[in-house]
Amino acid sequence: MSGAGASECITPTSTYPWTGCAACRVHSSGAGATLSYRLTNLLYFDSELNVFPGSGSANGKSRAQELLAGVKVGKTFSSWGVFTTLRPGVIHYDKTLVPGSATNYENASRFAFDAGGAVEYYASSRSTIRFDVGTTLVRYLTGHPDPRQLPDSVLSTDYITTQGNFHLGSGYIFRL
Repeated sequence: MSGAGASECITPTSTYPWTGCAACRVHSSGAGATLSYRLTNLLYFDSELNVFPGSGSANGKSRAQELLAGVKVGKTFSSWGVFTTLRPGVIHYDKTLVPGSATNYENASRFAFDAGGAVEYYASSRSTIRFDVGTTLVRYLTGHPDPRQLPDSVLSTDYITTQGNFHLGSGYIFRL
């Protein structure tokens, strides 16, 4: 499978006007693998591991890895199938901006939830072509200082936002 994602983003506000991440919403192509197992006629276990090289930093020299696992619900017909996918998971950035800084980087992991759909074409009993579309929701800190921490400006975990990252994917499936 291949897909697209976005790098780590901190949202500036009028109270905390940090502008160090002017181009947070970037396109990052990636590659990955999908594992799916049929549980019932309509229900499947579905998981996906993606790697996005060159995302998560200002100069594009870092990677992001995404692991999603959940359910795929849908109907198969003689030569094709249509599905809805709901998969929680995690995205890990090897190098991402520290909230409140334009130059400091660290690694970080964030909760992710993927909701989307898939269409599969069954070319033969062992071959399938799959197309995915959906949104991966990722939770981020917003860069607000914690007002309860004086006199230091410690970032608060109370200010978290969820950002949707649209994705398209396609892949070839070979069954053993």
